[in-house]
Amino acid sequence: EGLTEITLPALTTLGNTAFQGCSKLALVDVGPGLTKIAGNGVFTNCAALATVILRSATRVEKPYAIFSGTSGAIKVYVPSALISEYEAASDWANEISARGITFVALEGSDYE
Repeated sequence: EGLTEITLPALTTLGNTAFQGCSKLALVDVGPGLTKIAGNGVFTNCAALATVILRSATRVEKPYAIFSGTSGAIKVYVPSALISEYEAASDWANEISARGITFVALEGSDYE
């Protein structure tokens, strides 16, 4: 419950409800090996979540809902070449419209 930030440099898959209920979690930084978010509700009720960094050189696949119960307006940092792919992907579309998720270029950011 006291977790505020986490860096996962070698993760390849993020499982079901991994951070569910981590109400103080504000930042998640996942290394370049992540290819898939394998379960729903990964960030359910993470009310403070504001920043997710996905360093993978390919778009990370995900199930329908992973941000339920968040405060919204979450910035997801991804490689700039992938922003339009994320925005067009059906698996991310519901998060964009329902949760106010925005994709931001990783390059040139504080997280590069």
